[in-house]
Amino acid sequence: MAEKRAEPALNRTCENCRYRKIKCIVSPRNDDETFRKCMRCSKLSLECAFAAPVVRKKRRRNEARIKELEEKLRGIETAVSRGQPSTEVTPSQSTDCDADPQSLESLQPWSCATASPPIDVHSSVSVEAGEAEALIHRFRSEMAPIYPLVHIPANWNAAYLRLEKPCLFWAILSAASSSIDPSMFETFFLHASRLVAEEVVVNGRKSIDLVQALLIMAAWHHPAERFHELKFSQYIHMAGTMIIDLRSSNDDQYNVPSPDRRSSPLPRTIVTCRTFLACYFLCSSISLTLRRQNPLQYGQWIDDCMTNLQAATTPNLADMRLVAWTRLQRIAEEGLTIVSFDRDRTIDYSDKRTRFVLATCIDSILTWRQQIADEYMTKPMEMHYNMILATLHEPALYSGHDMADFRPPYKLRSLPLTKRPFDDIPIDVAHSLDQCIASAEAITRSFIGLPIQVLRSVPVIIYARMAYAAVMLIKIDISVRSPLAAASLLHKEPATKEILQQLIERLTLATGPEHFLIPATFQGVLIRIEAWYVEHVDQKFFLDGQCDLIEPMKDLGVTNLYPVQTFTSSALQNSPDARDSDGHSGMTDHLWWDEMQEGGLFYFNGVWNDVNVPGQDLSV
Repeated sequence: MAEKRAEPALNRTCENCRYRKIKCIVSPRNDDETFRKCMRCSKLSLECAFAAPVVRKKRRRNEARIKELEEKLRGIETAVSRGQPSTEVTPSQSTDCDADPQSLESLQPWSCATASPPIDVHSSVSVEAGEAEALIHRFRSEMAPIYPLVHIPANWNAAYLRLEKPCLFWAILSAASSSIDPSMFETFFLHASRLVAEEVVVNGRKSIDLVQALLIMAAWHHPAERFHELKFSQYIHMAGTMIIDLRSSNDDQYNVPSPDRRSSPLPRTIVTCRTFLACYFLCSSISLTLRRQNPLQYGQWIDDCMTNLQAATTPNLADMRLVAWTRLQRIAEEGLTIVSFDRDRTIDYSDKRTRFVLATCIDSILTWRQQIADEYMTKPMEMHYNMILATLHEPALYSGHDMADFRPPYKLRSLPLTKRPFDDIPIDVAHSLDQCIASAEAITRSFIGLPIQVLRSVPVIIYARMAYAAVMLIKIDISVRSPLAAASLLHKEPATKEILQQLIERLTLATGPEHFLIPATFQGVLIRIEAWYVEHVDQKFFLDGQCDLIEPMKDLGVTNLYPVQTFTSSALQNSPDARDSDGHSGMTDHLWWDEMQEGGLFYFNGVWNDVNVPGQDLSV
């Protein structure tokens, strides 16, 4: 009996992954090659096919190939001389249907079952049509409502975006893939960054779709290994500068008209107002987080943008949320600008004018919360609201912590600084500290309450607010343990350790076995914070008189657990971070000893001792 001929082995990579140039992960449960299907195609519901390897044919001699090319050239010359029409599509013919997104499918028919990879005229990175449509739908339905910066109409398909708005197309794919495939997220984000750099920096283009692409890339930013390597600030600054250039141009399409009650704004005006307002909102939010000036200054045009969006014929729910969110951010920016809330000046909480401005701003924030409709309120907006309240009450902690310590990448010290005598601290500081605890705990509750899939889809700034709340709780906890700090007046101590553990558990679930990059990055940050807190605060607070310092977000990689700097008395005394605005040194060993003796208390052998109680045995 004749032996059966062995069938050729199939490729180890499916066709979809091979076209995307990424690793193909085959499920180990499918041992049979005829029924293999990779995990990436399963997630996106794509047809998974493993083709047989291509057998390379032996190359012909150059003489024969040249002869064939000469014959083809002569045939073309003959056809041109006879005036025969060409069957190729000219550029002038292809531009007639640019205005209709649906007609572009006939120009570039993509199919998941095609044998050849789709041709992308813009780059070497390719993506299947079905996969691109799925990612765009995911961004439109799941991610844009969470953070309403960009609205993608339903008739904008992948073919239209890819041809007409390539930077926006790849920015959308990058953001949508962040919660699906980490390697795809990295590839798409890098490619979108290169496209934006070429269009903006090299070619000098300015348009609404470029601003929208920059907004998406700034919000759903790809994490870096170190904090100073993050580029979200550059992206939002580029978008803000582009808005300034577009507004100062004489092009009517970028002009924000004054609201007219007699007629509704045009659709083009709605898009312009939405993009301008979203750019201002994100610029202001990031500036507040980083404690610096907003590059896009507020003006009447912001109010006109909000009024035009509200006057639309069919108001969009996402636009109404953006308007309400911007009003909240504007109240905070206005109040904190009056008291010079930036790195160039330290807020003096004992000043009556400062406390009056902050109190007025807090009242406006509370009024905003009472007036906003429930349908507009979301958990990310609730986190933003509580973050602003915590920031407005934050100056109450400046007597024991530097203002710069609350700015990313943050600084945590195991000992509080003493910059002002306890008697000089206003009595309402205790109320502000209570509000800090309440707001920080509310931020963490909102974050923990988000579903896992939503946690994987929210922008990076939501994670940054969670980290800010964790840092604030630790700083309050450190101050509470000092009897000389204003926080010692509090009757309630924050449940810092329990909250940190709950956050880490939630971040671990969000990271998942796929190791999604954004939650994994902040999981590493929280693990370093908790390990440092347990060792240097919870277990040996004041035990050795050393101030241990950590910058939890300086290194965003997960290789180092918690790099800690230990300062002795002389090192801490000479450190510029340990000095207040008047040049006085901060928390040092002998300073703590002197001030605790004046207060009648000192820390020795693991307990607090009263110097006024005679007969205490202080021997080790």
